[in-house]
Amino acid sequence: MFNFEMYRATILPWRINGQNVGKTTCLQDISTVCMEIKLIRLISFQRKMGIFNNLFSSNNENTEEPQTQLNWIQLTTVEQLDEIEQNSSKKPQIIFKHSTSCGISSMVLRSFKNSYFLKGNQADLYFLDLHRHREVSNEVANKFQVRHQSPQLLIVKNRSAVANESHGGIMSLNLSRYI
Repeated sequence: MFNFEMYRATILPWRINGQNVGKTTCLQDISTVCMEIKLIRLISFQRKMGIFNNLFSSNNENTEEPQTQLNWIQLTTVEQLDEIEQNSSKKPQIIFKHSTSCGISSMVLRSFKNSYFLKGNQADLYFLDLHRHREVSNEVANKFQVRHQSPQLLIVKNRSAVANESHGGIMSLNLSRYI
């Protein structure tokens, strides 16, 4: 078990990689590490349970909802953000921000794909590759008044971000509340 207080005590006086940093910065970094450890444990547990589900269930069992492929819309231009804002008055607009160089982001994306199923035309689902479209990512933060994180999931309704989660919070977000 990861002991946050013990870890915090070992880094006094708030130094990271030999450089003095503010207390807030240091605690944010520790908090991110704790969140990533929890996420890795959650994904590991889900994989183990998936193995048991495959062993003990038959292929003929009916599932509650049919599993469907997510229909991603590539978010590549700043102009698309105006369309997202306008369309959010009609139906929810979901933006998934992904860092292709981050293992945690890849695990969250994989879990998201396997866990969330949208029926028909419930919402528009946008995929943003942060490395290829950094200016779009920056504008998402400005336009919808959210702090940039990765991975990150935003739900936009009625022209504003009504939900914003990152890392492990993405998997605990109840999308049905917003659709």
